[in-house]
Amino acid sequence: MKCHVSGLMCECPPSRWLERLGRITARTLVLAGGPHSHVPQDGVAELARRIPGGRVVTIPVGHLIHHTAPEAFTEAVSAFLQENFRPARQP
Repeated sequence: MKCHVSGLMCECPPSRWLERLGRITARTLVLAGGPHSHVPQDGVAELARRIPGGRVVTIPVGHLIHHTAPEAFTEAVSAFLQENFRPARQP
């Protein structure tokens, strides 16, 4: 996929990186910033699709989700962690 970074055309991410996403074994949450983000959203969806069990959640506030919408960011991450991970047993 080609994209612009600081006015330069580049391959984002490099294809060899994309090819390795299928090796990820951890449950993975991919956050997308929606149409106001400079990151192409079809690329974000493709990234999540290539990760086995990957899930994309869109918070339509642009690229800096954690800064622009900290409550929505925290809610999305917390929900993902609660659904996918159990706390360690306490002795």
